Amino acid sequence: MDATPQSRILAAQSGDPQAAEALILEHHARLFAFLRRLCGNDADAADLTQRTFTRVWTSIGSYSGHSSISAWIHGIAHHVYLDWRRAQRPGESPPDAWWEACPSPD
Repeated sequence: MDATPQSRILAAQSGDPQAAEALILEHHARLFAFLRRLCGNDADAADLTQRTFTRVWTSIGSYSGHSSISAWIHGIAHHVYLDWRRAQRPGESPPDAWWEACPSPD
């Protein structure tokens, strides 16, 4: 699909699956990397990325263009991440494997 970003957004808002796919392909890698940095592992990042795109498509009609589509999608991703963190048990620390995978500041 050879279209401008704005025309892809308008087409996605109209329910065009090819436009939606183009937006996913355009933003998937950066979004996954963003969520990977937040949650600390690939499996959770993949799940959160999928949840984010689900929320993006249910909300695409409300995208007004006041910010870039990338900023809008990343804002949704951040809220998805916060919802995910809140759903975890308060005070529960990550498993040992998570701590071992974290780089040491030294």
